[in-house]
Amino acid sequence: MGWLRQSWQRAGCGSANELAELLLAHEDVPSSMSIKASSLANNLRSLDGGKRLGWWRRHHQLIEPLASVLERSPEELDQLLVEPPKSEGPGGEESTRIPLAANGRLRSLEPSEPLPPGFPDLLQRAGRWRRTWWTTLDRRARRIAGRWLEGRGLARYVIATSLADALAKMPVEGRVFLELTTRVGADDYSAFANAAELDCIQLCVAAPFHWRSRWAPAPGGPFIFRAPSESGPWVEADSAPLAETIEPLLIWAVDRIPNARRPKGDALVADVRALDPMYTFTGPGDLLDFVGLWTATPERDRPTVGDRDAWARRRLGAFNSHESPQPRVELDEVVGALLRGVLSEDPEVWLYGQERVKWRDYLKKEHVASPDAPTLRELLGSADAELDADKIELLREALAPSPDAALDQLRGAGLLVLVGEGCESLDPLWAVNLRYLEALEQKLDGEARELGSLALHESLVDPIVERLLAGFANGDFRRARRVLGDAKRMTTDGRVLAAYEVCTCALGLAGLVLPELPPDLVGLGLAALRQTLIAIDGEPAGLVVPLADDSLCSLPVFVLVALTLEVALGPEVEREHSDELSRLCTRASGAISRLIRVPVRGPQLVQGAFRLGAKLSPPLGEKSKVLASDELRLPMRLYNAAPAWRDASKFARLLIGIEQQARCSTLSLSPSALLLGIEAVSAHAVGTPGSLFEILWKLWEFTGDLDETPPLRWIEESPRAAERVWRYGSTDRHRPFLLALLERHEFPLCVARAFSAEDWRMWLTLILDEESPRLSPQAPSSWDLLPRAVASDFVANVQIDDFSRSEIADAMWKIIPDLVVAQIESGPTTLATAYARRAPDAALKSVLSAIAARLKEDAIDVKERERIAFWLENIAKGRRPGWRSAVKLLRQRLTNLRNPLV
Repeated sequence: MGWLRQSWQRAGCGSANELAELLLAHEDVPSSMSIKASSLANNLRSLDGGKRLGWWRRHHQLIEPLASVLERSPEELDQLLVEPPKSEGPGGEESTRIPLAANGRLRSLEPSEPLPPGFPDLLQRAGRWRRTWWTTLDRRARRIAGRWLEGRGLARYVIATSLADALAKMPVEGRVFLELTTRVGADDYSAFANAAELDCIQLCVAAPFHWRSRWAPAPGGPFIFRAPSESGPWVEADSAPLAETIEPLLIWAVDRIPNARRPKGDALVADVRALDPMYTFTGPGDLLDFVGLWTATPERDRPTVGDRDAWARRRLGAFNSHESPQPRVELDEVVGALLRGVLSEDPEVWLYGQERVKWRDYLKKEHVASPDAPTLRELLGSADAELDADKIELLREALAPSPDAALDQLRGAGLLVLVGEGCESLDPLWAVNLRYLEALEQKLDGEARELGSLALHESLVDPIVERLLAGFANGDFRRARRVLGDAKRMTTDGRVLAAYEVCTCALGLAGLVLPELPPDLVGLGLAALRQTLIAIDGEPAGLVVPLADDSLCSLPVFVLVALTLEVALGPEVEREHSDELSRLCTRASGAISRLIRVPVRGPQLVQGAFRLGAKLSPPLGEKSKVLASDELRLPMRLYNAAPAWRDASKFARLLIGIEQQARCSTLSLSPSALLLGIEAVSAHAVGTPGSLFEILWKLWEFTGDLDETPPLRWIEESPRAAERVWRYGSTDRHRPFLLALLERHEFPLCVARAFSAEDWRMWLTLILDEESPRLSPQAPSSWDLLPRAVASDFVANVQIDDFSRSEIADAMWKIIPDLVVAQIESGPTTLATAYARRAPDAALKSVLSAIAARLKEDAIDVKERERIAFWLENIAKGRRPGWRSAVKLLRQRLTNLRNPLV
């Protein structure tokens, strides 16, 4: 018996025929619906078995009446049209297989199997729940997890649209996995954790929002949620970043594809990687949905690698109906029209959903044509009577589907789903997001007021600036000319001022990465700045349109933009306003940390900002001390001050005062940003990054507290920056810091990656000179990088042993095993024993043979024979390869030392 049959029997219907008659009599069934009760009954039986879902998608207007008759929620039935949760198995039992993708060939998940990679570990350990909250926009992942937990009997799966709805569906006790489909403004999620009704319930909530903060990633940004650090009544179930789980997830998914459709080579991986997964997929469910689409797309029809828009259109058009009685629409075009409407109203709607009446209004404003319309034009063209263009346009509009019909076709295709009382959301999010970005690009081609209307939405500011910047960086300034054309005329229109702000911001940032900007646009940009920046006592204090402090249109970035445009006017302006420009440099503090987060162009922008700071830096010989807030000019100041520090006496060095700057501990600059600056401004400085770092390494040693200097402090704070620092400076300069690492028993991988051959030789010498060095667990992977030439130079060093220097012995075995065996055969006996006792299983046969030969020598003393005996005994006990030979050696050569129990 299927799920639908159970529902209609609970509703008092004895058969599908009776349910069909009751349904056709319902007041909400459109009068235009012409279908016989017998045909409808057949379709109901098919739906009960999970079949003919396409028919129900095309006749979605029957879902709400059906839900009313069955006394079930419309959103439950709506979901069943895409993912029927249960159907009759061959033995009459219900199948609990969980679909993983809306289309394509991807074997469903059985509850007896583990969840795919990428799901939070805490989610799968229901016994540890008390009050757990999982924040994820991945609707499919939430459904997969809920049905998996229920199928395993670990928790009851409840879908609710609000907290009141959730409490009405809750059991009295037990474990519950609660999916909240939408955020309700009046709901208090913090108080809900302590609700008396939940006293006997272990609860895990999965929601597309956080219980404390409203999370809405910017369009085009990564779908990464970071829980607030403050404690609260909910324990966070954190998902691993998709970048860490993508490889195992794809391997897992490929195993579920039928052999005939499995990807050849790494074609699937290449397509996924090219889509920039962190900026495309909300989680593992989204990625599996793409894999399903990929398998359903013939190789010849697959978009070119990296064509994100084409993949989005293919996904949104996958369920286009060709049998609908209504005029047919291209579903991806309908989605695009909806998103263009959303942009002007509320940019977060694309994430959380909207009432149907609003979706309808968007479609009324954004015309959607039926693909049947061109056929009509062809017929009219061949008719005897000619119609003018206005009449043809009227006919075209008459043929266009009504907004309700278009929305019904979206719902029938599973691209518009119910998430709350009268609230519908677009799906799947990965494809919708890509179309959203395309809709944003189309809007940016509008006039200043239209662009400004978008810029008044806080969440759209950075995406707008980044997309304008992308065009400017490619030499396309058409949008800037259109928006800033009237910038010299005063205006009080907030929309126009907002357009000026974002356009000027993008123009100034483009000046950081381009050799030059069009002079006329520089003048217009400065005119726009004079209208948008408010001056208080001669200082720029804010923007006319208030925006988020952390955005690209924040004041520090705007000051940097103003500096860029002023300098772009030419060297005369630089000389005339040098004092004012230098003073403004301190006002740009914080701009660098914002620029480095810009996707793709972040490092270029940061380097451009530091080059600007180099142009504005004072000449050599001026005092080198600089305020901590003057980060823009810090790299150039280090170049200017370092020679004076190098040449001064020890007492004078204390007075020069660049130590605090050189430690980089009081600045807001990230280590990576500072290094970008040091490398970027070298063309404007006296010296090179290498010569500067040679001085800085000496300076860091002089400060005394090595742990607070970049070479050691950055190992934890920023390993990549630490690696770049260690690549600079001579081995002699590194020596004190190597001793500090040895004292801390550490050998970090980022340091090993930066080692030169001379660094390796120094490191090995220090370790072998130390009485009893012990390194951290990081060491083995670091030792794998030991160069073969260096290893060969040290392989015969008698200080290598199998205890305190075991990492070196293991590295020798990995890198030069042939030379190690040679040492066992003819090297010093203590070294031979040390290497033999660290021998890997693959080498034991040759090692045991060599040790057997060495045991015949009289030079091997009793202490070494005891060590060898102990090693052979462990080989025999562990039944390692060659253990029988080990037993034979023990009995033949060492019976006077040990009596092994084997």
